[in-house]
Amino acid sequence: MRILPPLLLLAACTASEPKPLVEGVGWMGAEAAMDLMPEHEDAKAICGAGGFREELGGVEVDTGICAYALLQHPLLEGFAAQDTLTINWWHSDLVAAEPATGHLMLSVGEDILYEAEVDIPGDASAFLEDFEPGFDVEAGEPLVLHLHNHGFNTWNLFSLTVEP
Repeated sequence: MRILPPLLLLAACTASEPKPLVEGVGWMGAEAAMDLMPEHEDAKAICGAGGFREELGGVEVDTGICAYALLQHPLLEGFAAQDTLTINWWHSDLVAAEPATGHLMLSVGEDILYEAEVDIPGDASAFLEDFEPGFDVEAGEPLVLHLHNHGFNTWNLFSLTVEP
């Protein structure tokens, strides 16, 4: 039997594990949520109950059903401005009759947490990115997912984690 030195054992016990900020089943329509980009809204394309669902532990938005999604999820953990957040998201092949731009944005209150724009048409792509939020947030605050897209595509927010 091998015995670990006390400092190595202490480091192993105190190493921080990334903590999930959201889960797939926690997403809900956000009719009352603050949309920081209301000019993107198309009243004919607002996402109803069938336009998003839990998928592989995350949330999937089917833009064939709703080209404009505004969803919210209460944050499972708080985070500090200098913490490391990791986002894992992807989209299927992006097709549309006319060239366009897809837009994914996460916000808390009036602060944009993460934002990405993608040219349409485009190949399926996956993204795994680390970033610092730049502001503090308490657990329970609503995280808002804003997504708009043109065409019949699917977008997935698989995970968002924090590592203090």
